[in-house]
Amino acid sequence: MTAKAQEDSAEKDVLPQRYMSHSHPVWFLEAWRLICRPPRSHYAALHLGPPRLRVLLPTLLPTGVKTQRKSSPFMRKDIQLRNPRGHLLECSHFQPAATDKKKLPCVIYCHGSSSCRMDAFQVMPWVLQYKVTLFCFDFAGSGMSGGDYVSLGRYEEEDILTVINYIENNNLASSIGLWGKSMGAVASLFRASKDRRIDACVLDSPFADFRQVALQTLASTDHLQWLPTAAIDLCLSVIANNVQQRVGFDPRDCSQSSMLQSVFALPSSAVQRRTLWFRHRMSRRCKKPGVGRAKS
Repeated sequence: MTAKAQEDSAEKDVLPQRYMSHSHPVWFLEAWRLICRPPRSHYAALHLGPPRLRVLLPTLLPTGVKTQRKSSPFMRKDIQLRNPRGHLLECSHFQPAATDKKKLPCVIYCHGSSSCRMDAFQVMPWVLQYKVTLFCFDFAGSGMSGGDYVSLGRYEEEDILTVINYIENNNLASSIGLWGKSMGAVASLFRASKDRRIDACVLDSPFADFRQVALQTLASTDHLQWLPTAAIDLCLSVIANNVQQRVGFDPRDCSQSSMLQSVFALPSSAVQRRTLWFRHRMSRRCKKPGVGRAKS
C-alpha cells in the first residue's frame, strides 16, 4: 500500500469532527463504521522482521520452572493472493528453514477487527514449537490488503477459502487448521462449516449472535441501561440498513450457533474481552456434543 493510499485510508477511519459530539443526532448515523469500517491497523513491511528468524519457545523444566529456548531457524515467505471479490491479500507463510521434503501441518491465523497479520506473532511460539507451519494474512479491508470494508466474518471466510486453495494447490501442508480471533474466529466458523479440508479450529472470542452482543453490551453500560429493547432494535435496524447499503450484508444475520454442529472447535476467550459473554460460550458448547469445555 502506497503512502498516499495509507493517508486516504486513515482519513476514512476517522469520524468527521462534527460527529464526535454525543449530542449531535448525525453521530448515530455514523455508527455503521464501528461494524464495517473500524479504525484500520497500519504497519510497514519492515515490522514483519527479517525473512529468517528464530522464535523464543516456552519451555517447562522438570523442576517446574518456566523458561524459554530459541527455536530452529524459520523462513518467512511473503505472498500476494487475490480473493473472489478482486481484492489483493497480503500474506506471510512461516516455515522451517531446514529443507525437508516432508509436509507439515499448517495453522492459518485469522486476525480480528481493527487488526492485521502482525497479531500472529502472539501465537507464533505456541504454534511453531510443535513443528507446525504458520500462515497469516490481512483480511480484505484490513492492514495492507485491498478493500475498504470488513464484514464481521461474513465475507472474510472467502479470504480464508483463497488461502486454503493456495496451500492445497501448492501441496504445502499435510493438514490444515484455523486459529481465529474475534472477527477471524467468526470467519473461521463460516468457512469450517462448509469446508471438509479443515481439520480443527481454535476460536478465540467469537460472538454467537450480533443482537445479543448489542443488548448485553448496552446492559453493561451505566448510562444506556435504561434504553427499552424496542428502541435498541430500532437503532440496530437503522445501523444494519446502513451496513447493508455499503457492504451488502446484514449484521443481524451473522449467527454462528447452528454452524458448530458440523465443526470440531476449541472455544476460548481472551482475558477481559467484554463482547464475549458466558451465555455465548455455553450456547456454542451445547451445540457441539463431545467437545470439552475450555477454560475461559
